[in-house]
Amino acid sequence: MKILYLSNSIIPSINANSIHALKMCDIISQYYKELTLICLSEKLNINIEQIKQNYNLRNNFQIINRKKYSNRFGVILYYLFIFLHILKNNYDFYYCRHPFFLIPLFLFRKNHILELHDLRIFNNKIYFFIFKYLLSLQKLKKIIVISDQLKLDFKKLYPNISKKIFTVHDAASKFELNINLKKYLKGTYKFNLLYVGSLHTGKGLEIIEKLIPNFKEFGFHIVGGAGKSLEFWSNKLKINKNVYFYGHIPHLSVPNYINNADICLLPNQKNIKIFNTKNKYIEIGKYTSPLKLFEYMSQGKSIIASDLPNINEVLKNNYNSILCKSNKIEDWISAIQKLQNDKELNLKIGINAKKDFEKYYTWEKRVQTIFDLK
Repeated sequence: MKILYLSNSIIPSINANSIHALKMCDIISQYYKELTLICLSEKLNINIEQIKQNYNLRNNFQIINRKKYSNRFGVILYYLFIFLHILKNNYDFYYCRHPFFLIPLFLFRKNHILELHDLRIFNNKIYFFIFKYLLSLQKLKKIIVISDQLKLDFKKLYPNISKKIFTVHDAASKFELNINLKKYLKGTYKFNLLYVGSLHTGKGLEIIEKLIPNFKEFGFHIVGGAGKSLEFWSNKLKINKNVYFYGHIPHLSVPNYINNADICLLPNQKNIKIFNTKNKYIEIGKYTSPLKLFEYMSQGKSIIASDLPNINEVLKNNYNSILCKSNKIEDWISAIQKLQNDKELNLKIGINAKKDFEKYYTWEKRVQTIFDLK
């Protein structure tokens, strides 16, 4: 089967959605040998082979990129390019990562799947009614969402298409690590806590900031972030000698940092502000299915995470994690002390997390579920 994967992701970039798009295409192409990804890039000329190496892509698929747009005219040009590409090429199936891609597929009467990670586009009344029709068409075979919370709210918006909506959580890769790992984390601390991810408001640096003074004998390691957010937090916390910022690192190196840690932190808050817009769906905290969660699980590390409904879809307290009230610092302090003092529990939680990862949350399992593969 010949598949076209349509994405608005900027590739390569520091954003999680670029990892998502590339990993999905890598595994889909393991089952379907003819796959093409259309995406955006910072510049038109990109090194495809370097991208495949940096993201540890193991299967062959074609990447067609266009320079990212900066205004509405650029948006129109991008969708016109996609329209013409579909017109000129005979694909059997389409995978869409934005509702706007449904429009050309409607015109060509092509079978497709839509994947959604939030609902902000449907806040616009005009778009709401346009998509009310497009989402009901028979050629749209499935709508994939990344959490049950998102599924519930989407059903409320469009109750007539509820049978098409399926929750498939995000995933991570089965990384193969070298037996003799070098030390990736800075400092000489015997016990180390790690956070991986962006530094956006609501991602939990506010919690980590309060934890640091309570555990001066532990190392705190912040992997990820760039630009103003990295500058802000590194300056704010530089007074603490047991905190290390690494900024954005190559995706291929992330498992090595995780593997060096004793505890991994997922201190998501109820509201997460991802960008500055007037759209009311600016907050993604309710729906997010963090890639770092599954990367933590893949390495068999114990996890302390926020006790939020979307996180609870994956994590269970005292089984594959310790869950804390997201903004109650006393819970987080107690959880760290508990895992530091009880090495058997620390190990057990990590083992259970890895078992669940291998059973449910690899990219292979995700693609198999979406495409009904055995």
